[in-house]
Amino acid sequence: MTIYYAFGDESGHYQIERSESNKRRYPYYLRATFLIRADDWKILNSEFLALKNNWGFSRDEEIKWDYIWNVKQCRIKGTEPDKDFKFLIERIYDEISLLDFVENSLQLLNDLPFFQIIITITDNRICNPLHEKDILQTHLQKIMQRLQMELQSDSENIAVIFIDSVNAKKNKTLSEAYSSIYHSGDFIKEYSCIQDCLHFEESCQSVGIQLADYIAGIAMNRLRGLEESIRLFNEYIFPNLRRSNEGNLMGFGVIDIPRNESLRRQIGQLLEGTSNDRQE
Repeated sequence: MTIYYAFGDESGHYQIERSESNKRRYPYYLRATFLIRADDWKILNSEFLALKNNWGFSRDEEIKWDYIWNVKQCRIKGTEPDKDFKFLIERIYDEISLLDFVENSLQLLNDLPFFQIIITITDNRICNPLHEKDILQTHLQKIMQRLQMELQSDSENIAVIFIDSVNAKKNKTLSEAYSSIYHSGDFIKEYSCIQDCLHFEESCQSVGIQLADYIAGIAMNRLRGLEESIRLFNEYIFPNLRRSNEGNLMGFGVIDIPRNESLRRQIGQLLEGTSNDRQE
């Protein structure tokens, strides 16, 4: 039996009613989940904390992906930084050095013997006005399905899923959705390779959630075509996306929600130049 840990975080926002300005600001909502063997977590945790120490950060200081761009804007506009990331500016960190820190962090994941990523994507510009609860539940369901399908070759495998704790309302929605999917099933009759409950962690206390935040943020900016993220995505995320046995990506490691053939082709062409991958 092999025990796995899956860590997930979100990027962007979803709203049932979206103005044109909102769509421009948040063109996508996505969730990024990475899977590692539990035996490797202790090494990852130790090495990440050592990396933070080498960079002058304490264990409790969290460098969120969004902080990098907040720091950049403060320097460009000369505005006063928010208290959450003020410590970065006070120590003369800029967006270039912080991107280097993120890259060093992702390299720790790449050095693990097993590391796999699943990304679920909603295009806010074309998505019908579905309730947020339905969108969140579908993202979670697709992640659960892919984890089950990835691990079920050995019936003894089990994955424990950790996600970022956002707020009480969203946590409750996700927890109830997880329980319903787990016990009721769907085209997967039994979720035998994932634990029966969802775990929420405070990002500032979780190495896994902090790394999932980087993956989600880079994936979002890659979709938006932002130059700083293209190399990081291509080097550290793209090679580790889950694929079919034939090497297909779309529907296996990158899932469009709700399913939309046009969106699937666009994302496939953007990420790898293919548009024919299929998985229910």
